[in-house]
Amino acid sequence: MKRVAIAIALLAILLPLAASAAGRAGLRITDRSPLAVRGTGFRPLERVTVTAFEPQGSLVRRAVATRAGAFTVRFAASAEWCNGVREIRAVGRAGSRAMVWALPARAECAAP
Repeated sequence: MKRVAIAIALLAILLPLAASAAGRAGLRITDRSPLAVRGTGFRPLERVTVTAFEPQGSLVRRAVATRAGAFTVRFAASAEWCNGVREIRAVGRAGSRAMVWALPARAECAAP
């Protein structure tokens, strides 16, 4: 009976930790020149397609998430932050999805 109580106590402690570690996929901008984004919460080793949408079209990069479910993608210097990129999406082959709106602050895009 004591072993059952210990096992239940351990499950009560470990299950919430495992659930929070396998949280939702997220995406955030880490650098604006050149544009770079970091994804977290994706499935381990999941293949991910990251798309930055511009008025003229879209820029696509591919990555593989680490065992921890993270990746970083850098776009070429042609990804003009102030002239177009407004939305970035990441879609994993295992079904993970994340999106971030890329709206620059007015001060960042003021004419020199």
